[in-house]
Amino acid sequence: MKKIIFLLAIFFAAALTNSQAQNTWRKKANFGANARISAVGFSIGSKGYMGLGRNYVKHFKDFWEYDPSAGTWTQKADFGGGHRSNAVGFNIETKGYVGTGHDNDFKLYKDFWEYDPVANIWTQKANFGGTARWAAVGFNIGSKGYLGTGYNYPTSYKDFWEYDPAKNIWSRKADIGGSARSNAVGFSIGSKGYVGTGKDSTGISTKDFWEYDPAANIWTHKADFGGNARIWAIGFSIGSRGYLGTGELGYPIYGRRKDFWEYDPAANIWVQKAYFGGDEREQATGFSIGSKGYLAAGSGYAANLNKDFWEYTPDTIICALATNLSVTNITSSSAILRWDALPGAEGYRVRYKSLNSNEWVDKASLETSEKITDLLPGIAYRWEVTTYCKIDFPQIKSNGSAKGEFTTATLSVSKEDVQRVSFQIYPVPAKDILHIQTNGSASFSLVNQVGKILVTKNINGSGIINVGGFAAGVYYLKNNSSGAVQKVVIAR
Repeated sequence: MKKIIFLLAIFFAAALTNSQAQNTWRKKANFGANARISAVGFSIGSKGYMGLGRNYVKHFKDFWEYDPSAGTWTQKADFGGGHRSNAVGFNIETKGYVGTGHDNDFKLYKDFWEYDPVANIWTQKANFGGTARWAAVGFNIGSKGYLGTGYNYPTSYKDFWEYDPAKNIWSRKADIGGSARSNAVGFSIGSKGYVGTGKDSTGISTKDFWEYDPAANIWTHKADFGGNARIWAIGFSIGSRGYLGTGELGYPIYGRRKDFWEYDPAANIWVQKAYFGGDEREQATGFSIGSKGYLAAGSGYAANLNKDFWEYTPDTIICALATNLSVTNITSSSAILRWDALPGAEGYRVRYKSLNSNEWVDKASLETSEKITDLLPGIAYRWEVTTYCKIDFPQIKSNGSAKGEFTTATLSVSKEDVQRVSFQIYPVPAKDILHIQTNGSASFSLVNQVGKILVTKNINGSGIINVGGFAAGVYYLKNNSSGAVQKVVIAR
């Protein structure tokens, strides 16, 4: 499904524009309901979603959709699991998922629910694979969801689980690196997941930061978070960068914060950005939509509850260019194009053309290689790769990479094949009618220099193809039975 969506997206996406000042916070319409802390938030496509949480009296189950183009909040169906706070929420492709947490009586849960924004309904799915807990972290990587860490008195957790929505099953993965923890931050950048900060099992605030590689099922310690150790912060990713900020310093320092930091996974460094536009706070809710980040609610100065909502515009969105382009397995009609994997990349678009043509052919790829076929023999081709750091709308993508070139192999036909499938064409050059003579019956296709079939015709012994409607230039006539090819020149 992701591949199909990507194929449609790369052909019909409009260019992204950004007229706002960069590295700035801008206040938007307040969250649509009560002020609160410990809510869940995530995005699906071009909309944001937020709900659940609590104030100092009760827990909530309401759920709201934010439309950034209109700047409005719309109430949606209440969460199917009832009143809840300190739950985990994330999206997987076109659906949202919420689970774990606790209610007003501090009953802990391990149920897991799917939200369909089109139908506006919640459906209960397989229970979370670990024990019931609160203050865990969760995120998606590609078509899978991940949930781990958290707390269930007196135990802090470091187990980590993968959810497969296609099979509706949970699978335990490698425990997160570092200590067991709760009240941490988690998000994904491209094909990797990240977990950091929080408090350990002794109640001490932490600032270590870890990267999860689902392909290898391993955790790698990365550069510690650039600010103070803390709990109850927010985090999200935009393009190939991660963002983490606000929160409570916790034991032994205490104090709410409003600093905000950017993480570059390629360089493995943290850079401080503009302070959050509202007051210092903890237990806020954060998510991103396309090239913007959002922060809502939370507990501010003197423990005042908030419902304000802020939009963050980062510096120029960096979606890295593909590098180390190479070509392997070159034949007379195909080749495999390769490039290096990039942090933050969800997919790639490959485009190629012959050097003598202005017509590009596009192909989408979720991997770091793509086999292209239906090429012509002995022809030089040029190609490039565009990186997509966000495939779903609104998209985030790079410019085209440096261009690579390769030449297909010349066609080699055995004497037996020549005798069996040989054909002649005349006149050379042709103007309106191309005559074909062959020693049998075969299907012939006239193709242009990028391999596009212009006309196909069955010929038995002899026949013609009308080329009067084609521009002057070099074309190729291919015997579809044998693969034999001859150059065709059309003159005007």
